[in-house]
Formats: sequence, structure tokens, C-alpha cells
Amino acid sequence: MTAALRNRAIAFYRRGLERITPEFLMRQALVLEPHRLALTFLDRSEALPLTAATRFTLVAVGKAAAPMAAEAQRLLGARIRQGIVVTKRGFALDGLPFPMLESGHPVPDEAGVRAADRVEAMVRDLRQGDLLLVLMSGGASALLPAPIDGVTLPEKQDLVRLMLRTDMDIHEINRVRKSISRLKGGGLAVLAHPARVV
Repeated sequence: MTAALRNRAIAFYRRGLERITPEFLMRQALVLEPHRLALTFLDRSEALPLTAATRFTLVAVGKAAAPMAAEAQRLLGARIRQGIVVTKRGFALDGLPFPMLESGHPVPDEAGVRAADRVEAMVRDLRQGDLLLVLMSGGASALLPAPIDGVTLPEKQDLVRLMLRTDMDIHEINRVRKSISRLKGGGLAVLAHPARVV
């Protein structure tokens, strides 16, 4: 391979990596226009009308939650009136104006339960006209455990460890997690009602 071809291949590789960063993907997904927020994700697009008074509450959860939240903050600024970021230990970033909480992954832990309690308390206070912006990335299911009544955290931990030792794929594991969670499977949206969830 010639040096020119090698340099070209490296440039393509770097450009490809730049296009899969959380920051780049957030810039593609959220575009702030004068009177609306344009949202695009995969094959879904919508425009959310905004007024001067429109304020967002932000919940970002996952291994990429911190850079996603930072990019949303850069884009929306003071329109985000409150927020919580929950990410894997060691994945936090400094400089955000709202709490950055770290919890266990792939096995949920007590820190994740405390984070889920804080998210629940925040969204439960939302009212008609409020907007909840939810940013999720890989790891969210483990990082924000909220076991339903009758299921303890140790039971959920044992179940997750058991599932991880099987040949279940992540979709199957997440179906089980969803069935024993207060927040997954639409539970967060129910708690946030009557606010709009995006």
C-alpha cells in the first residue's frame, strides 16, 4: 500500500469514527430552529413547536449519557431548567449544571436505585406544558433500576447475573428487565404525565 493510499484510508477511518460520537449524533438528532425543535432519529422525524417560555426537563441515561447531555445543554442552554444524568462509573463529565450520577453496569446496584428514585421524584412534579427530553444510550436498562413492588434489588441482581450467564441476547434480557421495572416500558412517561415526553 502506498503512503497516499494509507493516509486516505486513515482519513476515512477517522471521519467514520467522528460520525458515530454521541456529540455528532446529537447534532443530527436535535436541531434548534427559531420557533421549533426539529427531532430526527433513524427513520422518525418530528418538529416540536417552541415558545419563548418553553423549558425542558432532561433525563439522560446510559454509557453515552454525559456527552449526549452536554451536547443537548450546548444546543438548548437555558431552555433546560433541570436535569439528571445517570451513567456508568468512570463515564461522568464535569461542567454540566445538573447532577451527574454514576451507577453499576451490567449488574444494577444501590446507586442506580437511588438515581432512579431521584429521576422519579423530578418527573413526578412535571405539569401540563412541561417537556421531558429523554436521552438514552446503551446501558440504560442496568444503570437505572427501579424494581417493581415485590421485587428486591438483590433479587434483580441475581436475575441479571443469571441471564448474563445464559445465551439470552440483549433484547431478551431487556424484555425481562422491562417486566420488573417501574420506569421501563413506558413507566417513565406515565410518571411524567401530563408533560410531553420526547
